[in-house]
Amino acid sequence: MPTFTNNQLDILRSLEMPVFQQRENSFSNKSFEEYFNAGLIHLQNNLNSIALNNFQNALKINPYHFDALQLSALLESELNNNESSIIYFQKAIAINESNPFVYNNCGLVFDKIGKWEQAIEYFSQAVKLKPDFAQAYNNIGISYQHLKKFSLALKYFDLSIKSDYKFADPFYNKANILKEFKKYDQAYLHFKIAIEINSNFIQSFFSLGLMMAELNKYEEALTCFNKVLEIDQNSIEALNNKGNLLQHMNRFDEALICYNKALQIKPDLSQAHNNIGNLYHRLNRPKEASSYYEKAISLSPNFAEAHWNNALANLIMGNYKLGWKEFEWRWHSDYVNHISKRRNFQQTLWTGNEPLESKTILVYSEQGLGDTIHFSRFIEKLSSFNCKIFLEVQPSLTELLSDLPGNFDIYPSGTALPSFDYHCPLLSLPLALGIEEFNIPLANGYLNANPIKIDNWSKKLGPKIKPRIGLVCSGSKDHTNDLVRSFKIDSLLPFLPDMFEYHILQKEIRAVDQPTLDQNKKIKTHISDLTDFSETAALVKNMDLIISVDTSVAHLAGSLGHPTWILLPFRSDWRWSLNRKDSSWYKSASLIRQSDIDDWQSVFNDVNTKLSEHFSF
Repeated sequence: MPTFTNNQLDILRSLEMPVFQQRENSFSNKSFEEYFNAGLIHLQNNLNSIALNNFQNALKINPYHFDALQLSALLESELNNNESSIIYFQKAIAINESNPFVYNNCGLVFDKIGKWEQAIEYFSQAVKLKPDFAQAYNNIGISYQHLKKFSLALKYFDLSIKSDYKFADPFYNKANILKEFKKYDQAYLHFKIAIEINSNFIQSFFSLGLMMAELNKYEEALTCFNKVLEIDQNSIEALNNKGNLLQHMNRFDEALICYNKALQIKPDLSQAHNNIGNLYHRLNRPKEASSYYEKAISLSPNFAEAHWNNALANLIMGNYKLGWKEFEWRWHSDYVNHISKRRNFQQTLWTGNEPLESKTILVYSEQGLGDTIHFSRFIEKLSSFNCKIFLEVQPSLTELLSDLPGNFDIYPSGTALPSFDYHCPLLSLPLALGIEEFNIPLANGYLNANPIKIDNWSKKLGPKIKPRIGLVCSGSKDHTNDLVRSFKIDSLLPFLPDMFEYHILQKEIRAVDQPTLDQNKKIKTHISDLTDFSETAALVKNMDLIISVDTSVAHLAGSLGHPTWILLPFRSDWRWSLNRKDSSWYKSASLIRQSDIDDWQSVFNDVNTKLSEHFSF
């Protein structure tokens, strides 16, 4: 955080001053002192505009008064008249070139308006005049931070700390950079030092709370947010983030209290309405969730996260028409942009309204492997427009998807593309094609495994003595919902009957699962042989049944039309609808859902029972 120094606005407001009786004389009859003192009185009473007017009148009488110039500069900045503020500061500097504080304060105005190179020049002059000027070193660091020159920023924060080890701000600012670079231990230490120096340092408590929540250290994060609320019980940011944290801890009633308190303070707080929507969505109440998302949108029409969340709520309810429309807001959502950036093509985006006959169109993957498999079914329907299709997908999917129904050429992402007339992201095809639940294409399957690879896997596996079950217990760690969709292999093991042969189909084995697999040779792994999804598809076809969490292998098995049980958390992804045991997207899939939040036990019990029933044991 930037630091004003020698701030006359705060200093003068704290002084005891006699009440000034302003005379009704004309301007010409008033003295400099009368205008200047009137300015001080109004300043003390937070009447900034009137105070500024008096200082300006005083300067008409004495244009070279250093304090009047500085106070005018500070007030202009506080009133966001930044260019005027800089002019006053520069005049003050011309009068007293040896005052380091005026350089620092002028630099802060440049920093405020985003002219960080100029800000650094003024801060540097301040430390040249005052080599132990901790606040100015700290401000240089912040300007370099804005310029994303983080090594220089850290250098100047360290110089600030060296100049005054009891100054909390550089510790806090340094911690924020360390946090961004995932140096969490060092960041933690610096946040804590800042708090030791200043026990009421709200920003440090708050940022530390956010970091602890990010690291899933929920109790410590909660302590930080509670400390912020002890200092400022009306901190909307702390209430909102405490509510979000309590949601993650499944303490929904307490979370709702936080959001409602934030709304009592600020009823038009769209973020709180969005967060309440998220709470109801997590409780599998998407209709109520949608009503809160819509309230957030009514307050902030360009609130991308609320639109995106509303898309998911409507899609899970089967309201596809509205859902696909809202789904397009993903391009403005920080969450989705974290996964995949929108491609900027000069060609026109195809929305379903532009004629495609005899034209070329690029369709490209944008998110995860499972999404690419899931939405690639629409290539056949797009082919009916009598156009030439170029399909760009992740390299690990090119061989598998080259056999999709439809007329297209396939390209691995990262390779050169031919020229084209239109483009469309893969996940935008349902909107452009008018897809609703009743007209989902190719639900019986649309992919095929390579027969030669199927045979190769059959030989690798050897004679089949028992029915073969393919297992997937976890997906990508980077998936936003991974904590609720994945589970440890050892938690499923007790529910797997011995009369089956088990094979792990996931490409990556987590460190936490490796000891379990090392000790249980009845579960076979094939990591080194699963070089791409065409190999996984062939392995799938050698299984009698796939049991998978909601990840790419589940989509692969469903798209192959292979018997698949998909194990779902209490609040599942939108594509699995509400409370259904079957899927509109994959007719070969059965859905086994948690009966309550985090209740994998009920899912595993169902798996155990259904295995015996399915194979007639």
